[in-house]
Amino acid sequence: MEEIAWSGKRLAPARPSRSGAPRGDEAPDRMTRAFAILAAFATAAALWLTFRAGGAEGEAADGGKAEAEAKAGAGTGAGTKVEAGTDGKAGTDARPPLAERLRKEAEEWKARMGDGYIVEALEPCFVLISNQPREKYEPVRDSTLLGFCRRFWTMYGCRRKPDEPLRVFLFAGADSYKRKSKELFGREPTTPFGYYSSANRALVMNISTGGGTLAHELTHALAGSDFPDIPAWFNEGLGSLYEQCRYDGESGLRGLVNWRLPALQKAVAAGSAPALKKLVHSSAGEFYGARVGLNYAEARYLCMFLQEKGVLARFYAAFRDRFAEDPSGEKFLLEALGEKDLAAVEKSFSEWVSGLKK
Repeated sequence: MEEIAWSGKRLAPARPSRSGAPRGDEAPDRMTRAFAILAAFATAAALWLTFRAGGAEGEAADGGKAEAEAKAGAGTGAGTKVEAGTDGKAGTDARPPLAERLRKEAEEWKARMGDGYIVEALEPCFVLISNQPREKYEPVRDSTLLGFCRRFWTMYGCRRKPDEPLRVFLFAGADSYKRKSKELFGREPTTPFGYYSSANRALVMNISTGGGTLAHELTHALAGSDFPDIPAWFNEGLGSLYEQCRYDGESGLRGLVNWRLPALQKAVAAGSAPALKKLVHSSAGEFYGARVGLNYAEARYLCMFLQEKGVLARFYAAFRDRFAEDPSGEKFLLEALGEKDLAAVEKSFSEWVSGLKK
């Protein structure tokens, strides 16, 4: 069974960047120039508000130190709902088929990246760009990327896949990762491992650090298309679950114990772990607030608890399909676990966490 992991701990997402609108041509007289300036300000304001609403580029690493995670705001790529773009809105425009758009994008990226880069259009929804040697690139493409996606879609019975090209940059090392991130997206990354830019529909990876980051960010992108309303706690719990995982056959994923466990066990022993009710009812702002490190850990191990009970996929499907009945997911947790209240779940969950071994 293949295991996906990463090299070392990871840092947390940075806050989204803001970019101003370009100015128009200079007007030949004062009145025209004044209108041009006003238009530029209006455009900039509109873009800024759009970005504030969640469209700004967010960098998402798949874990890291609590102090760094605490700086992550709702709306970053590792956060709240990963934007699904126009996913699930088939038939609303006259765009060419996705396969045709993938091929066209691949041609454009090939010309843009130049020599030394492999660029491939890969159905159902990927444009892959990498400067790895082909003998290293192909296993990442076939096993880490496609293998993970195939198992995720099967395991969770996904009804919607991305219907826009998803760009996956697999940089061979830190130098090209930093240089190209700045060249393509306007700034150097704040994590050495990788991130998901929702605005650019791009997963940008320093793949030399391992495949855990890629699996985590793929989870956000795939779940964001299939379950656009997924709340922060479940989105991050699921993504963090797969930052270290293994494949079970051709259709299964299994999260493994990882570095997030000791802090959670310490909090459970001290009676200071987040209450499950508070966790699942948390807003994005609350989840990414002062206790974000523990929130990540508890959300991850709650998903792992469901996995070990054999009900994680059932919970996902019920939560996705009946989201309007309970946007927190509490109702579906109780149904999946056959419990009447979260107090009983909390007791068994805490005992289970305390007995885990790394």
